Amino acid sequence: MTAAGLGVVSGLRSMQGLAWVSRSLVGRRPNRRAGRLERLLSHDLVAGALSLAAAGELAFDKHPSALDRLHPAALLGRAAAGAAVGSVAAGRDRQLLGALTGAGCAVAGAYAGSFLRREAGRVTPLPDIAVAVAEDALAVWLARRLVG
Repeated sequence: MTAAGLGVVSGLRSMQGLAWVSRSLVGRRPNRRAGRLERLLSHDLVAGALSLAAAGELAFDKHPSALDRLHPAALLGRAAAGAAVGSVAAGRDRQLLGALTGAGCAVAGAYAGSFLRREAGRVTPLPDIAVAVAEDALAVWLARRLVG
């Protein structure tokens, strides 16, 4: 797992990184050096709830009333999710660096995703929903590759 890559995933779809990291930790017994967040994410119930939230986000993202990812509240949530997955990915000895990397990459991923979605809609005949589904697929693919 990489803090930067999972941060970008969180910028594209805020719950995907958390859900995939949590799923990857289920069944593993966290060692004594694991942080509280890693231990929390390793529980079945937490992984299930995060997976449900991630699926809901994929569906709700297409709704016209969905908050723009660049709205300050949405951006803060993506940065927080990026910080969480980044700290777990970096490991106990480098949690702060991982959290900062994940948060920064989540913000960058949110801006990049917004720009690419807008440009794809402008230069192709594809409807926004098709571009959004392609972005979903990219976020899921990237998260899956990063967590193994």
